[in-house]
Amino acid sequence: MVVNFSKSLKMLFLYVISLVIVIVVVAFINRVFYSNLLSINNETAINSKCSAFNLYLLKISKSEGVHIKNYGLIDETDYYITFENNVGKTYTVLKKGDVIYINKVKLCSDVDSFKITIDRSMEESVFFEMVIDEEIYDFQYVLS
Repeated sequence: MVVNFSKSLKMLFLYVISLVIVIVVVAFINRVFYSNLLSINNETAINSKCSAFNLYLLKISKSEGVHIKNYGLIDETDYYITFENNVGKTYTVLKKGDVIYINKVKLCSDVDSFKITIDRSMEESVFFEMVIDEEIYDFQYVLS
């Protein structure tokens, strides 16, 4: 009877050890997948912000008769630009704090840097540079 008890105890011990090893492996795999999921969610959120900004600016830049009415600095770090079309409707793009607005519509948040450059050498074009979470996003629009 003692021999069977000893054998059963060894089997139970091996079973517990193998169960702990399986749990540790599953926890490690879960942790790796969860961190990748967080990374993908963050990148997707940033891309959706940039896509919304890009779609609004494409709509504005392809409007008929649109031109730059005014642009400049609000303060040391915050830029703005105002577009106007041939019927007098204006569109203002500005960075206030860490948020980019177009006509009071919040498009992007957590923007570290936002810069506007105007090029009038050939056709009038606008170049935007945004930094979000240390990633640089560049957009250039030629006005019609």
